[in-house]
Amino acid sequence: METLPHRRRIYETIYKNREFFYDAGMAFETWGQDFGIDKDKAREKRKIFSDQLFRESPEEVVQLVASMFPLVSDAMRTYPYHFGVSGSAEKTKRIFHPRYFQQYFQFNVPPRLYSERELREFSRRVRAASEEEAVTVFKNEFSRLYDQEFKRFRFVQKVCELENLSEGVKRGISRGMVQVADAWSPDAFEYHLSETFITMLLSAIPKEDQSAFFERLLRESSLDTLLTDVLWKATKLPANIGQEFRELAAAADLAELRRLAVSRLKAKYCVPSPPNMLDMNFLSGTRLAFGWRALGVDGERSLRDYFGQLFEADPTNLLKYTKWIFHSAVIDEYLAFKDLFDYADLRRRIAEADESVRSSPDVQNFINRYESVAESG
Repeated sequence: METLPHRRRIYETIYKNREFFYDAGMAFETWGQDFGIDKDKAREKRKIFSDQLFRESPEEVVQLVASMFPLVSDAMRTYPYHFGVSGSAEKTKRIFHPRYFQQYFQFNVPPRLYSERELREFSRRVRAASEEEAVTVFKNEFSRLYDQEFKRFRFVQKVCELENLSEGVKRGISRGMVQVADAWSPDAFEYHLSETFITMLLSAIPKEDQSAFFERLLRESSLDTLLTDVLWKATKLPANIGQEFRELAAAADLAELRRLAVSRLKAKYCVPSPPNMLDMNFLSGTRLAFGWRALGVDGERSLRDYFGQLFEADPTNLLKYTKWIFHSAVIDEYLAFKDLFDYADLRRRIAEADESVRSSPDVQNFINRYESVAESG
């Protein structure tokens, strides 16, 4: 751009006012810079800004900028406009994608991004690896980036985009992902990327090998929800689910995979002095509980046995469970949690608990709600 006869201020203004030029909606980390859902108002803001910026610029400069930034082209209306697609814009490193905008103004890669050089080196090492070696290659790179959360996310994203990997390498990467999964919460982008990568691999593995590999993933996983979520989505197939889960539903013996998952959860949680799911953060604990319940009849039964054991061992867990029920101040989740543990049984156990449990606000809230529903029914 600086080779054209126009003032340097154009170049600097674009860099300093990037939200007028790139499409902030294409990357989660820039969503807050979007001009809102009213597209007409956003277009008008860009038009006013562009008119001011280009008031003394030659026509070829205006055309050049408009050709690089679709939203500017759209705002000015006088140039052909082509909508950018987030996935292809990122893959082709277009300037109007927020993750690549800055690189067009610098000679080096911003340190928060995973560079092409780093990706090439990782790709070279992992492609030459056996399955076991691929586990180590992935985990070593993940560990190197552990404290750089955004760059670590970009690494996982780039790994998931690698093409023409052998099945053995994909198996190794999947095993590496489940082994480091405790670094993520169930709403993390890395979590969902890994979930999709594993699902696609399971769909492609010969059916006779799926159970053994899935069992290995269960055994090596550091986060129980990652694999129960895969089965939950492949079983329920909600309307907005990705195609990869539909392909797994068609390609796998889901009943056998669910059986393996229930067996693993029972071996870990349905034991004396088990880990307390109610002490996990709300999202992780409830995601695990609902994922466990979705594993079929044995899943529902074993989950209720687990909660019953917790309540029997320590009645203060009744208080923790009612905190789950009334966790949200804006969403009524009373009926949803009824699916996890029978409310009549919960009410009986509360009645038998001591006063310190019965008098807590959430427990009282449950009692009032339970009895009002019983009276109306």
